[in-house]
Amino acid sequence: MDNTVDGIQNVIDSEEYLRLMIDATAEGIYAIDTRGNCTKCNRSALWMLGYQNEAELIGRNMHHQVHHTQSDGTHFHEEDCLIYKAFQTGKGSHSPEDILWRKDGTSFTAEIWSFPIIKGSTLLGAVVTFMDITKRKETENELIALKNELERKVEEKTRELQERIRELERFHDATIHRELRIKELRDELAYLKSKMN
Repeated sequence: MDNTVDGIQNVIDSEEYLRLMIDATAEGIYAIDTRGNCTKCNRSALWMLGYQNEAELIGRNMHHQVHHTQSDGTHFHEEDCLIYKAFQTGKGSHSPEDILWRKDGTSFTAEIWSFPIIKGSTLLGAVVTFMDITKRKETENELIALKNELERKVEEKTRELQERIRELERFHDATIHRELRIKELRDELAYLKSKMN
């Protein structure tokens, strides 16, 4: 490779540079034609989906490969797929929480974006980007569980404090009642003493 300024600029201006840049991203990226068949994918997509090389996906229907089943195990029809809506409607779509399937049959939670690829007025397909959000979802679920546990403990403590307050009110009422009764008895004693004298 030519390391001169002109040589570096030639690489930057080339398709190779675009490929290197796409392969350097953390997000998984793949392109599909209007039939949903893979035309390109980057290294992150291969890694997250469990494939060794691009040849394993090129020409294959990506919905059937990676987006075929919902999290509850039911079949996910292409016509309901947000990824396909990008080139069906010509508008981008976003799914903040979805399921993608790896080559080995395991799945992961992903955030997915799909945007149409258009040249002039011709729709060529779509580009799909995705991120594995499994760890983020686990953290969110842990935070929700902690929040629920904290709320449960606060409610429990609140009930305990309310019961203590009721006990103190009963004690206070009993004390006042006893003091009033003592006063009444003293008054009666004083009255009886005055009668006896």
